[in-house]
Amino acid sequence: VGRVSWEKNLRLLIQAYRGMDFSRCHLVIVGDGPAYTEVQQELSGLPVTFTGYLSGSELATAYASADVFAFPSYTETFGQVVLEAMASGLPVVGLLSEGVRDLVEQDRTGLLLDAQDMSEEEQIVGYRSLLARFIEDQQMRHEMSAAASIRAHSHTWHEAMEALVRGYHEVIEAHQPLVAA
Repeated sequence: VGRVSWEKNLRLLIQAYRGMDFSRCHLVIVGDGPAYTEVQQELSGLPVTFTGYLSGSELATAYASADVFAFPSYTETFGQVVLEAMASGLPVVGLLSEGVRDLVEQDRTGLLLDAQDMSEEEQIVGYRSLLARFIEDQQMRHEMSAAASIRAHSHTWHEAMEALVRGYHEVIEAHQPLVAA
């Protein structure tokens, strides 16, 4: 879900998905962006649905119709779509990266691949393995689904603003000017 662009690390998702058991999974890509046509070409012939840009009840229905949220991006600052997915009860398969790791709790609300020192092939195999775990272990998926929803609902606007204010206070306290005697 979101902007379909290469900086979202979609090649990892594409390569991982190519090796999946298609009798047990179907990829849905929701959104639009500069890589939309190329991604369609890359996944041609595979069981994939491209919805284009969705909003409102159509977007909510897309989230509610899914079982897992695959999010291979490593460049997120916050990952709003991750929080939206979790609020919809979707466990996340992502990368252990800024933004995503702040929202997803490993082995509780999702699975995060630590791809930092991995080759491209190791990343593909590792990411595919995490996706496959959710396909194979329905109980784990349901447990993480419930936990993801609870975790997402703890992220309120009030708490976000309180965290911002706490951050400001920390910066102010750390940079108190020295007063000459």
